[in-house]
Amino acid sequence: MAEETQAGDQKWISVITAAAPPLSTALILFLGYFVAAAFALSLTAQAGYIASVWLAGGILLVAFLRSSVATWPVLLVLAVIADLAASLLVGGEPIAALGVAVADTAEPLIVAAAMGLYRDRRAENMPWFASGRWMIWFALACILAAAVAASFGSGWLAILGEAPFASTWQTWVVADAVGLMIVAPLLFSWTEPALRQTVSSARMWEMMAFSCLIGGTSCFAFTGGLPLLFLAFPVLALMTLRLGLPGATAGAFAIAAPAMWFTLHGTGPISGVPHFDWLERIQFLQLYLLAAVVCALPIAIVLAQREALAARLRQQGAISNAAVENMTQGLCAFDATNRLITCNRRYAELYGLPEELTTAGSLLADFVALQVAAGNCRDGLERCHAACSGEGNSEPGSTELAMHDGRLIEIHRTPLEDGGWIATHEDVTEQRRASRQIAYLASHDELTGLINRAAFRERLQTPPASGGRSEDFAIHSIGVDRFKEVHDTLGQALGDELLRQVGSRLRKVARDGDVVARLGGDEFAIFQCCMEKREDAGAFAAQVSEMLAQPYQLDGQEIMVSATIGIALAPLDGTGAVELMKKSELALHRAKADGPAGFRFFEPGMDAQLQTRRVLEAELRAAIQNGEFELYYQPILNLETNSIGSFEALIRWRHPTRGLVEPAHFIPAAEATGLILPMGEWAMRQACREAAAWPPGPKVAVNLSPVQFQKGNLIAMVMSALAASELPPARLQLEITESVLLGNTDAVRAALVQLRALGVGISLDDFGTGYSSLSYLSTFPFDRIKIDRCFVRDLCARDASLAIVQATLELANKLGMATTAEGVETAEQLAILRAEGCTDIQGYYIGRPFPGRGVVDMLRRHSLAERPGRGRATG
Repeated sequence: MAEETQAGDQKWISVITAAAPPLSTALILFLGYFVAAAFALSLTAQAGYIASVWLAGGILLVAFLRSSVATWPVLLVLAVIADLAASLLVGGEPIAALGVAVADTAEPLIVAAAMGLYRDRRAENMPWFASGRWMIWFALACILAAAVAASFGSGWLAILGEAPFASTWQTWVVADAVGLMIVAPLLFSWTEPALRQTVSSARMWEMMAFSCLIGGTSCFAFTGGLPLLFLAFPVLALMTLRLGLPGATAGAFAIAAPAMWFTLHGTGPISGVPHFDWLERIQFLQLYLLAAVVCALPIAIVLAQREALAARLRQQGAISNAAVENMTQGLCAFDATNRLITCNRRYAELYGLPEELTTAGSLLADFVALQVAAGNCRDGLERCHAACSGEGNSEPGSTELAMHDGRLIEIHRTPLEDGGWIATHEDVTEQRRASRQIAYLASHDELTGLINRAAFRERLQTPPASGGRSEDFAIHSIGVDRFKEVHDTLGQALGDELLRQVGSRLRKVARDGDVVARLGGDEFAIFQCCMEKREDAGAFAAQVSEMLAQPYQLDGQEIMVSATIGIALAPLDGTGAVELMKKSELALHRAKADGPAGFRFFEPGMDAQLQTRRVLEAELRAAIQNGEFELYYQPILNLETNSIGSFEALIRWRHPTRGLVEPAHFIPAAEATGLILPMGEWAMRQACREAAAWPPGPKVAVNLSPVQFQKGNLIAMVMSALAASELPPARLQLEITESVLLGNTDAVRAALVQLRALGVGISLDDFGTGYSSLSYLSTFPFDRIKIDRCFVRDLCARDASLAIVQATLELANKLGMATTAEGVETAEQLAILRAEGCTDIQGYYIGRPFPGRGVVDMLRRHSLAERPGRGRATG
């Protein structure tokens, strides 16, 4: 109960605080309204209640338009009190003064409401009084508000017998409408930040001189007839043009002072008009002053806006110049005659240009001649000139200059409409070197230098350069016997050396046209081309087995291992690369079962494993129907914020008899049978549903299978999961492996582009373990690269792994992609990755996968651990 009472008190305190205007605003409004009202009421000819000049309403209107709606009630009360005080000061009756005060304060309220309504309908990025449409609307609103208020106020006075309705209503409408239109624009313009101007001391004398001239002209005009009334207006316009808004205000006062003096003392053209009584003279004076405001204020506003625009343009120009000068790329612009317009400092640095070639007007021909003389343009003067200028080509283009010092400069040209062109020059030497290194490492095994599994599979689909693939060929899957024993007894270093020597021997035994690859672990493969008969494959396998059986020297020790080989023949056993590799691996497994140092050809009877696969398929179907799958989540730490930025959703199978089954035991079967589609859809919907219940911020990463791209309605499924869970698309990250990209790249690209359009993030998983063609990174819309755990594992022990990670991080940084390092298990790995600029890390050091019900608790614990005085959370 006490908590509810305290919450209620806090709510009322908030309401009162929001409704209270600043003290300075309240005082200025009260005093200004009171003085203006007292002055106006002192000029009345109607029992002290109806002023023929009413300027106070404009003050309240500006206060409304400059304040929040929550403060309007307080402002109204202050204005009513000031109005009552002014009325009582000039001898008004209290009950009559109250009605008049209510009507007076209603006018600016009506105008403010009308202006707000029009702003909602026709919002424009400019002050309301700086637009012709807005000014017309404002004038109509002032007239309407004055008419409504006059109807109420005149009726009130008529009922009390204080004043006649008709004449009072007419005086009220003119006085109040014109007063609003005079005061509000002037005050509002001086409170508009975009229109504020200052007058220098030098121009202050000019303002005084103009004011005297206008005042004298106005005095002269008021000693003559009506045609002389507007004699000072041209001088007012000139003063406004010279001095802007301050000049317009000073000039308007210089006109108003003599006009009011002569009119109030019964002299001058206005007082001399026949048949004008006192009220009509005052109202004509108001219209005359309104004309002065209309003459000067629009000019002043336009000048102020132009000055503000010019200041913004100067600021933008300074920012642009600073940006150009600090670009990492060289920038130059040439006109249609190939003369330099401008260039930045980096352009001169790239080519070591003398000052005369960086000044406006220098010839491109001189630049080209300098490059040819330095040996940077080996194709000759004319071709170098054409390459740099893009002559004969009206479309954007690019070219490269190989510098004599080994640098490579990439030039991108963009033609201009007048025949000139602008170009950027970038030193891409290190970028190309890193790209080549990444491309090589992506398609080759780091340890042996042989191509990896993905590159081998792609090579199988491409005919060799010699002889094509018109002849029969064979796929040899090779397993190194006793490798695990060597690795466990002699250590990883000697185990790696053994694999290097095995790879070297396989290169030697391979013939021209054959392709050798390391598929992973102790498994190698050879594509044997140009085979005439089955016996050729057997003879080659025997030769490989003999070669690998020779002794190995490892750190002074002689080691003996052997090789077991499985062989699949084309076209006898199939023609597809994937099919043949599977069958050769199946033959390898059978050969290992028979004993080491042998080889076996694939036989149809070896499909016994398929029977096991069928059993697994049936169990998977039952698991889908019975809801036996669960999602576990592994946290991913963002190194920039040191907070848990996302969780990767990992599927688990709660088998009725075998317990919790890891995905490696059933995902391959699910992909092969197509069951990955309903499993993947369930995982997507479940991950989105559970993530929607988390605190705002953390993302959820869901893995996608290649089958979902090939056969599933992936886009509709993702949209449906997001809509059903109400999870913001930006909180969903989809992870794909490079195997997804090996198929129909156009269809995959289209799907990824559509997913990106939804706002979903795309990650390239296991980067570096497959082919990882760099064209994928430039072709597909990836947000993130996930560095495979095999590189992170050896990060502290092997320089090569560190180099791969550094190159990957550098490439990702240049491509604007985030990076996640997988398999982080030690503080040393974390420190290296943080120092190298990795954005996110994942692994047992941060946290193991756990059921979804523990996500909120982990986020809470991690948040508490990050508070001052507590240790940093590590999972």
